[in-house]
Amino acid sequence: MYQRNLKLYRGVDNSLDFQIKNGDERPQSISNLTVVFNIVGVESNELLVQKDCTIHDATLGRFFATVGEESMEKIAPGHYHYSLYSIDAAGVKSALYSDSQYGVVGTIDVIGDAYGGPKPSEQPANVFTAVDAKPQFNSNTGLHTFAFYTTNFTGNITIEGSLDENLGSWVNVDTLALNNTPVSYLNVTGVWSRLRVKQLTNNTGTLDKVLYRY
Repeated sequence: MYQRNLKLYRGVDNSLDFQIKNGDERPQSISNLTVVFNIVGVESNELLVQKDCTIHDATLGRFFATVGEESMEKIAPGHYHYSLYSIDAAGVKSALYSDSQYGVVGTIDVIGDAYGGPKPSEQPANVFTAVDAKPQFNSNTGLHTFAFYTTNFTGNITIEGSLDENLGSWVNVDTLALNNTPVSYLNVTGVWSRLRVKQLTNNTGTLDKVLYRY
């Protein structure tokens, strides 16, 4: 038995400790066994994570499952089920029960806001629409990142910035030269009220999409 509710956190590696006990609440040996940990969707029953566990003390039935940060990024915050099973030397799978009623499913919560994470990129309404550069959140060396998605594009892409709340004055911030590169990135710095892509001239191909992140 290993009954307990668990919590996992996005943004970090998670290590979960378990101990298998028999019906008398005494440690049960897991020598010569492989123990597998699973996370399953509550409604979809989709297998989201499956990990071989690391044995800590086989005689005392102690082991741990590690769910890395990369695996956690694939799981949205919410409620899930988890389960464990063992595999012996002959390849036979056996359920590991979570309670005295021979249930095999435990409850696990995935928490997504404990350690923060990168802000999702913003896509302007069209490639030349100005974006809010969030001056209230940026320092004097605030970093802004643009991603450009193009088709057969050769030419220059210039980012313009404005400090004017009424957007009546724009200046060139930085320029990126492209030569048929499907996806390109440009970082610019500073505190701006708005940033935008300058209207294109003397180019070939198309600028299909722009993404922005501050």
